[in-house]
Amino acid sequence: MPDIELFFSTPHPDYYLIALGVSALLCALWFVRRAAKKGVSLAASLTALGLGALLGALAARALYLLVEVGDTQLMAEMFFVPEDVREFGFAGALLGMLLGGCLAEKMFKAKGLLNALAAPGLMMIALARLAECFVPFGSGKYMEAGALQFFPLSMPDGYGEWMLSVWLLEALWALGSLFYLLKRKNAPSPADMLLALTLYHGGQIYLESLRAESLSYGFIRVSQLLAAVMLFLVLLRCAGQLRERKNDLGKRIGMYLVCVALYIAAEFALDRLTWPDIIVRLLMVPLTLFVLWTVLGAVFAVEKQRLASGKEES
Repeated sequence: MPDIELFFSTPHPDYYLIALGVSALLCALWFVRRAAKKGVSLAASLTALGLGALLGALAARALYLLVEVGDTQLMAEMFFVPEDVREFGFAGALLGMLLGGCLAEKMFKAKGLLNALAAPGLMMIALARLAECFVPFGSGKYMEAGALQFFPLSMPDGYGEWMLSVWLLEALWALGSLFYLLKRKNAPSPADMLLALTLYHGGQIYLESLRAESLSYGFIRVSQLLAAVMLFLVLLRCAGQLRERKNDLGKRIGMYLVCVALYIAAEFALDRLTWPDIIVRLLMVPLTLFVLWTVLGAVFAVEKQRLASGKEES
């Protein structure tokens, strides 16, 4: 077996943690700089980072134990003694970091803090996903075509088989979202965080379905469900911010709920029916694009209103 196959088929948790640490430091410095340009104090930025790191770690661990263990007493005993770096829920870490930013923004009344966090947050997601190659973690279906059996597109499993690198697709999606966020005409915009949340979760609701290992209740993937909930909360936030176009937003919310129902049906089909997976997954692509169009339309409407009013809100 070539050295590269041997290396990447064997877990290297130390490399993974080092990559996460270096990435977190670089993204934190970028966030502090962006926040300072928006007039956010250093104290508010550092508080957001501290609270985000703490709440992110706690939420990530709690999410994993809640799904995989469930028993409250056993969860309490295991909480602070993880046996593997993979015993954390990625979606929980993101929610904790977002909550930390929200709390810091409220505590210091630092408008613009969350929007300053949007771009560094997407970068951290991309780097964290790339670091999963060291675990290994984040793989998908086995790749049958020999032409596709190469790193990083595929990951070796140690038995001579190759699996799709879903972590790579997730990292590329996050980087693409970051590029779009930074290159927009009105960047930095007054709705950067809403846009970042929409872009990331809009892609994740599909990409999570490709993962072979995923926190799940039956055929319901928890991270996919949380992505759908987050997108719905973005829609509700937009509905609360807009003074006009209530009918349009109502239609968008209705269309979004229909899309969620279709996603549930698709996941059920992947889990229970004998159809080839490729058929269902291809049908999920236009459904994902329609979800993005539905939510992004509301976000852009909010952004247009804020730019017109000259306000910078989170």
